[in-house]
Amino acid sequence: MNAEIEQKELLEVIHKADEDASQRQTIEVTLPTDVVKTIEADVEAYRNKRIKEAVQIEMTPSETLTWKASDPFPPKHKTMEDQGSRKYHGDVASGYDAKRENSPKWLEENRIITDMLSDLSPGTTVLDCPCGTGRFLQLYEESGFNVIAMDQSQEMMKQAYAKGSVIKNDYVIGDICDTKLPDDIVDVAMNIRISRWVSPEKWLKEMQRVAKKRIIFTARVRDHPHARSYDLINGELDGWSITEDEGLPSDDAYRVIMVQRTDG
Repeated sequence: MNAEIEQKELLEVIHKADEDASQRQTIEVTLPTDVVKTIEADVEAYRNKRIKEAVQIEMTPSETLTWKASDPFPPKHKTMEDQGSRKYHGDVASGYDAKRENSPKWLEENRIITDMLSDLSPGTTVLDCPCGTGRFLQLYEESGFNVIAMDQSQEMMKQAYAKGSVIKNDYVIGDICDTKLPDDIVDVAMNIRISRWVSPEKWLKEMQRVAKKRIIFTARVRDHPHARSYDLINGELDGWSITEDEGLPSDDAYRVIMVQRTDG
């Protein structure tokens, strides 16, 4: 079989898998580098076109897409009540990174989170919720992680989808307090810059359900109307405990916290 025929057949298989998750399969072939690049470009263009079509559904501010982790693209929508996600659209979404990425807080978070993930091996499964614009997708890819990137904001998800791998990652529109994911589906759950917007009772309960080993999140623990105190956090942990906790040099009340399972 020549490379041109293999390329055509591979693209047909990949596109069928995009349409129907039950059609996914593992294929091992040896192809020239230029052919591989052509296939990757075709797949990315195809998926970008589908996500663009999917997210252009007209919605009220209280609605978002429902997108199962097992499906490559979201076919339906449902109502959400989280007010935090409603602000992240338009210019706020498109300019989110540029406004923050050079700030001391952003850089310090990056350093701490990179360190907290550094002991994990390739193949580790991660739920990043909310993934926002895909801030950590490059780190995950460099680490060899398999990722479910979840967010309630469809416009933030468009930014993330443009950054991340279209082969390794699942991009999911979903609710951190009700992910619809199976129990123990990932090794690690990442919840960065979300604690002020959600009830710890709902959010931490859900993350303890879907994660097998570790949860990493940020929280302001004092000196703020939306502070999440250690008593509040610890009160919601069941079979989990705080194992690492680091404040930012520029703001010690704002913490990056890692909890790990202690009940086996």
